[in-house]
Amino acid sequence: MALANFNNLKDAILTEFSRNDSGFVAALHDFILRGESVLNRRLRTHQMRATATVTISSSASTASLPTGFLSDIGLHYTSDLSQLTPATDADLVYWGSTDSGQPRLYRVGATVYEFDRPADQSYATKAVYYKANNITSDSTNWLLTNYPDAYLYASCFEAAAARQAKDRMALYKPLRDEIIEEINRLNSKTQGRVRMRHDASLARGNQFNVNTGNYL
Repeated sequence: MALANFNNLKDAILTEFSRNDSGFVAALHDFILRGESVLNRRLRTHQMRATATVTISSSASTASLPTGFLSDIGLHYTSDLSQLTPATDADLVYWGSTDSGQPRLYRVGATVYEFDRPADQSYATKAVYYKANNITSDSTNWLLTNYPDAYLYASCFEAAAARQAKDRMALYKPLRDEIIEEINRLNSKTQGRVRMRHDASLARGNQFNVNTGNYL
């Protein structure tokens, strides 16, 4: 059976367990969701890289994270491509200000970007980040297309765990973990072959001097 979409995946899980009773069928969505959560936490590949426009509203010192945000890659202003500098909690406390201005430092909170100062006007930024896969809303994605066994084994493990089927848990866990490791390893090799290209337009103003409050 080809695992081309969400419904195919559900059918494959039923086949694996040789079950089609109503209780098990009703729980399939949760099994897949839990399995996907594990995959999202443990995978970081170039296919998961995404961009989004994030607006820092005037007088605001926070801005909402993009949809599906998993982890940060970078944040820069769209007007001049200057990068904001990632910071720790301590950095924001030490270098932060209650006076409005153009934010220069940021950290990632639970649901928002947090900046070192309130914005003195509205600013448009471009966020680069790792975005979560969401098979239930998208029906299919790059991961299911290229690595259907990742979804199958991750979901089957969650189905076995929910029913405390230790023999099946012992079967699916190493299969799931092996494919996750393989995907990350292949991605590392692919990224290692990418040639770096210098873009002079991005070289200007990318380093921030916290002592002076200016870009170098």
